[in-house]
Amino acid sequence: MQATPDDTIAAIATPIGAGGLGIIRVSGPYAVAIVRAVFRDRHGRPVEGLPSHRVRFGSVIHPRTAVKLDEVLVTYMRAPHSYTREDVVEISGHGGIGVMARLLEALVASGARLAEPGEFTKRAFLNGRLDLSQAEAVIDLIQAQTEESHRQALAQLQGGLSQAICAMREELLEVLAYVEGAMEFPEEDLEFLPWETLRAKAHAMEAWMAMLLDTFQTGRVLREGVQVAIVGRPNVGKSSLFNALLAANRAIVTPIPGTTRDVLEEVANLRGYPFRLVDTAGIRPSTDLVEQEGIERARGSLESADLVLLVLDGSEPLTAEDEEAMAAVQGKRVQVVLNKADLPPLLTVDELQVRLPEWPKTAVSCTERQGLERLTEAMVAAVLDGQQPPREGPMVTRIRHWEALQRARQSLLQACDAMEQRLSGEFIAVDLREALEWLGEIVGLNYTEDLLDKIFSEFCIGK
Repeated sequence: MQATPDDTIAAIATPIGAGGLGIIRVSGPYAVAIVRAVFRDRHGRPVEGLPSHRVRFGSVIHPRTAVKLDEVLVTYMRAPHSYTREDVVEISGHGGIGVMARLLEALVASGARLAEPGEFTKRAFLNGRLDLSQAEAVIDLIQAQTEESHRQALAQLQGGLSQAICAMREELLEVLAYVEGAMEFPEEDLEFLPWETLRAKAHAMEAWMAMLLDTFQTGRVLREGVQVAIVGRPNVGKSSLFNALLAANRAIVTPIPGTTRDVLEEVANLRGYPFRLVDTAGIRPSTDLVEQEGIERARGSLESADLVLLVLDGSEPLTAEDEEAMAAVQGKRVQVVLNKADLPPLLTVDELQVRLPEWPKTAVSCTERQGLERLTEAMVAAVLDGQQPPREGPMVTRIRHWEALQRARQSLLQACDAMEQRLSGEFIAVDLREALEWLGEIVGLNYTEDLLDKIFSEFCIGK
């Protein structure tokens, strides 16, 4: 069925599986009529009216079989005072795959259409409740894995980035108005605003854009997280380090080399940033087919890693297997972890500095939890490229925003150059309009259907 804005859509809005509660959301012009077709009050009678923003108790019956499906709570939100700015009805029933599926089936049988991924938020954007950057923040908020990630996504949802972009557009529109005024009335010689003032305003806007662009590395890490592969030869303490960074006994630790046969993944909250730690099998030659498969998976994890923790045993000299692990991580961003610092040292950081001068090094003891704070600080600094993480103000978190802002800045720089060279106002105006177009793309003032399809395909169906 071809989707249209006049459709009334329905979807399960809570995670699939067993739970105390499950919610189905219905949105569109016929939301009330469709829900009333299946909803009965506590006495089994059809419901005459649904007051807005009030909760009603009753039951859902199947419109074809008249079989009672569940006891539910129904909440109606009259347009435009709803998430989508359409009529929205939410049905709260008992959580569970079977119950939710049958309730949704009853609504579809009464005329609703199954929602597409992100269609509720897409309608909120198209109906003007959210701009495009705020709509993207919805999925970021849902997927946030740390307090900092949550804080930043919520700030964007509340319009932090949008307000900064709109403020830039207002400033640029003012500059453009004066440039076009000079073109329209050349005999006035732009007496109402000197060229020096225009150039100063344009340069100030360019500097503002540059500052916002500088937040991208931190913003990207907060939104996407960091993939960290923990590698090394067997029995150097990779699983112990994995557990220590998680502050949980997630991986099995034994003195037997080759205990880890598969990759384990968990998210650790380090300084507010989500680090997806991957514990891998020890890299070494092996004739064991199962261990070989684990080693191949370890090498695969290296390919996708943003950061590699190369673990070495400080209580033993370097071995041929250590050399093989070091060769495997060449070309990656590596942090050397010299483990077992609580034992008599046979390998030191100073020795490693001579052998591996290009990689930062930290000595730790996973069993005694020594050096883990220094390691955490080094990991954060590595993925932020040494930048100081901004904690206040708007932040760029998506590559789409970064690219559009970068192009807007480039157009503005060209306008500034044209002003410096005293070129004709037509050249300046063209560059200013391009900058405005790129800024408008961030908040959705101009967009294509392909762009919307790409953005909202990331969403779950119920959002």
